[in-house]
Amino acid sequence: MNEAFKIYVEQLRDGHAEQIEEKLSPEFLDVHEVDLSFIDPVNIKGEAYIAENDLVLHLEVHTLAKIPCAICNEDVKVPISLENFYHTVPMEEIKTGIYNFQEMLRENVLLATPCLPNVIRVNALQEKN
Repeated sequence: MNEAFKIYVEQLRDGHAEQIEEKLSPEFLDVHEVDLSFIDPVNIKGEAYIAENDLVLHLEVHTLAKIPCAICNEDVKVPISLENFYHTVPMEEIKTGIYNFQEMLRENVLLATPCLPNVIRVNALQEKN
């Protein structure tokens, strides 16, 4: 288990927050598809803290996915961003005192990935950023 994904909840008691800033290999996304790949790092920035009886993760996540264009079938790099993303977990669900957010992050990055991008829309997004 990668240490970058572990939150030690006991260290967050008494109002403490853990700052998260990681640049991770996309291998943790575990994608083995012909029409989808992640080759750029996954950049994560945010914090973890306890609010009442919940662990809260507040994150900004950015990476690029390589997907064929829906119009011309040319591979395009599509920016994937989770902006101002919040995830909460009730403390009673964290039995070991360590919360691993790898699978949650993987699911949400994949959910944010468009199914049918097109070159025109992707180029407009890249020019905007």
